[in-house]
Amino acid sequence: MNDRRRCCVAHLLPALLAASMLPGCARSGAAEPLWGTGGIALEMLVRGEGHLAVLYRVQPDGTIGFGGGTDARSRRVTWTGQMTAQEIEQLRSLLQQHGWFHAAPASTSSAADAKRSYRIKLSWPQGRWQSRVTGISPHITPLHDLLEQIARRRLDEDDALKALPQPGPQPR
Repeated sequence: MNDRRRCCVAHLLPALLAASMLPGCARSGAAEPLWGTGGIALEMLVRGEGHLAVLYRVQPDGTIGFGGGTDARSRRVTWTGQMTAQEIEQLRSLLQQHGWFHAAPASTSSAADAKRSYRIKLSWPQGRWQSRVTGISPHITPLHDLLEQIARRRLDEDDALKALPQPGPQPR
């Protein structure tokens, strides 16, 4: 048994030494994330009139997922894409600007706007929260708009949509 352990150590030691010499990620500033969103994960389920349902899911690696309708209500994403560095920075900025790192947003709308609801989960390296907000909130709308804008990329990738006739005069 002793010889067996020595053999394993003899094989593992060079591998561990080689791994320790690999270059690491250098930080140019304390505020810069080393990867993706800097540890931010966000899930926003939006429900509206009728059976409207939309799900956005941002992962810490910078991917965004989208699901609509029944898929959204079942918490399934049907499309995923990679967020750009600019989009991630916009997300971080909006979260900070609207106080999401301090507390969950509250609804500030009237009962007439109660047809829309949000289920939101947010986590980041220093904390997490989840909340349900009914109605329209000026602290949610900008983030919802950003996530929708990013998720619209799925339409650019849809070959079936590209095959449809374009507006205007058609070539013969």
